Amino acid sequence: MSTSISDRMREKGFKSDAALAAKVGCERSMVTRIKLGKARPSLELAVRLSAVLELPADAFLTERAA
Repeated sequence: MSTSISDRMREKGFKSDAALAAKVGCERSMVTRIKLGKARPSLELAVRLSAVLELPADAFLTERAA
């Protein structure tokens, strides 16, 4: 993915994981784990993140390289 989740959050004006979590309806810790590649969201959450951050949903579902 050419644009990281963190980069896109900044572009969209989200200054914290908590702000994005509130917008998409999940826990802050889940956003943090997704950003770090330690968790993958449900399909439903991936779709909500995709809509808010304007990234393809599969960007949240694919395995990240270590």
